[in-house]
Amino acid sequence: MIYLTIKDKIQLFFSGNLGKVGSIVFVSTFLFWSVFASLADFNSMFFWFEKLDNTSGRIDDWFETNTYINDQLVIGYNYSFEIDGLPYSGTAYEYSSYYDINDSVQIEYAIGDPNISRIMGGMTGTMPLFVVLIIGIFPLIGFIVLILALKQTSQNIATIMHGDIVKGELIDSSPTNTKINNRTLYRLTYKYLAGGSEYENITKSVNPYDFGNQEDVIFNSLKPGNSVLFRKLPTLIANKLNHLR
Repeated sequence: MIYLTIKDKIQLFFSGNLGKVGSIVFVSTFLFWSVFASLADFNSMFFWFEKLDNTSGRIDDWFETNTYINDQLVIGYNYSFEIDGLPYSGTAYEYSSYYDINDSVQIEYAIGDPNISRIMGGMTGTMPLFVVLIIGIFPLIGFIVLILALKQTSQNIATIMHGDIVKGELIDSSPTNTKINNRTLYRLTYKYLAGGSEYENITKSVNPYDFGNQEDVIFNSLKPGNSVLFRKLPTLIANKLNHLR
């Protein structure tokens, strides 16, 4: 069995396009999403599930934020109201309606907990929740790509650790519809024999002419259908496997 260090496994992860693309997409879009999430109207979700009522309230103060929606400045309003003689207060945000101090407003609140409240039609954060959810699609895509990359890396790790090397023969090389940096991505298919059965290894590259008609294929001796081309391994890992060639 071949032993792989943590460093080897990390190199293996980033040696594939899925690992590189997934990491870049997830990290960059997650940081961008985090900025909007910090401003999001997440508390509005409480109003989806709580039993609500409304009452009259009063604007106590207002302040400008640094957020614009549809070129309209979002204004924050501190308000107060009473339920059964008990005072409550809160802060809501508006960009389509404007109020002055002491203006009367309708307050929407949760019957079970009046501390959960907002000006009717207003927000409890400076950014509408639906905007944050839409932007959240992009880090989600990056996360899914990362999961696929981790799955592929895990399979390749098992293949290397239980690996045997045989010669694979190129049986097909065809262009795909994908381009990377304006270069066509090719799909290369190699067949190889393991345990008396024939299997195929499929790899993709924008440099198909770097691959020969025959290539060393590492297959998992426990699952011969799982394989990876020797040429695509990181140098440090390839050096560990040279004795098998």
